[in-house]
Amino acid sequence: MSFLPPPHQVDLTKLRFEKLLPGWNVCSFDCTEADGSDPGGLQEFIQKEALTFQAEKLGVTYLVFHKNDIVAFLTVSMNCLSVEELPEKEKVPKIKVRYPVLFLGRLGVDKRYQNQNVGTYVCQWIVGLARSLSEIVGCRYLALHALPERSSFYTREPLNFVESSSGRTDTKKLLYCRIADVPSKD
Repeated sequence: MSFLPPPHQVDLTKLRFEKLLPGWNVCSFDCTEADGSDPGGLQEFIQKEALTFQAEKLGVTYLVFHKNDIVAFLTVSMNCLSVEELPEKEKVPKIKVRYPVLFLGRLGVDKRYQNQNVGTYVCQWIVGLARSLSEIVGCRYLALHALPERSSFYTREPLNFVESSSGRTDTKKLLYCRIADVPSKD
């Protein structure tokens, strides 16, 4: 069993979001499981792939700092939900194919900062980002693919993501939340 230092107390109002830049040292960041495994590939992504994704315009990664420590990271990109992935009450008449979304591709919280609402705060920041984007480009939802064992984090209060109604061929769940203030069809 590995020893972890006691968690550092985080003041969520003091978190700082900065775009990942070449040369930044992310070696001390560790979001692996207690046994060292990386089931979602998050640790490998931030250590080896995030900068390539940015260079190829596949996603932008933000590091989340508390003081000088990296407490979390997230990667976002544009994507879409197909009309089949949404329930009838979410559909817009005459839209027959896709709906624009900001896609949360990756979210990792360092072990030392877990269970302090950092992930929830980061997701709320992403919702704010999506709402801001919706004022300048089409963006109706925030969406993500979650491992089944992680999906309850996103579907509980205050995030309230909803699982897509369409079945997936892989083991991940497609979750979404509406970010645009649009009239609902109740």
